[in-house]
Amino acid sequence: MKYLGLRITALVIIVGALVQLILANSYAASGSQVSKLERQRASLLSDIRNLDNQISQKSSLGAIGQKASRLGLVVEKGSFDFVSASTVALLPNATP
Repeated sequence: MKYLGLRITALVIIVGALVQLILANSYAASGSQVSKLERQRASLLSDIRNLDNQISQKSSLGAIGQKASRLGLVVEKGSFDFVSASTVALLPNATP
């Protein structure tokens, strides 16, 4: 009887140790995956910042002016014509 109790105790200890080992391995694998995802997130955030900077640079008035010049567009100063509301297309039920 004494040996049966010791065997059961030893078996419980061994099974407990195996369960703990399996869980620790699982947590280590999860931790490594979390670290990888955090690195990817940091890289993507850096890409977003770079793209935001590119958008800011390309949407500046100077950059737009240069692109317009390359396309053959010219700025004609002082040539604005103001029109009255009666010359603008109106909705059928609208009044000027």
